[in-house]
Amino acid sequence: MTITEALVGAWQLETCEARADDGPPLLPLGEKPRGLLLYTADQAMSVAIMRAGRAPFGSNDILAGTEHEKALAAETYLSYAGRWTVSGERIKHTITISLFPNWVGTVQERRLKLDGSRLELSTDPIQFGEQTRVARMIWRREASL
Repeated sequence: MTITEALVGAWQLETCEARADDGPPLLPLGEKPRGLLLYTADQAMSVAIMRAGRAPFGSNDILAGTEHEKALAAETYLSYAGRWTVSGERIKHTITISLFPNWVGTVQERRLKLDGSRLELSTDPIQFGEQTRVARMIWRREASL
């Protein structure tokens, strides 16, 4: 089985951290983040990640949230989708839609380590808050949705 074939399926997020050269890791989505990463055989991909325990809006009307509610919801959630390819030990996500508008039309490249049902994706150093950090996510094969 090739690495491309081994990646196809659903993955559940276990860990999301961003590390600088010094100091403790930043946990941008808290200690128990939630997320789902999907890779299809025809090389479409989608990812949705969020902080656990997000506060609900005061109304069930999806368009009626206050500015504060909407800002907090966006701050604790990230989603994007597009196409994916593997080259050596790196995976490239070519993004066609994203909650973060700056990523639309870009290629987000990640270092890739696959060990059975464990997938580690990490960035090259990126701006994260006021520091340059390496973001790392650990995913586990999702047995069922």
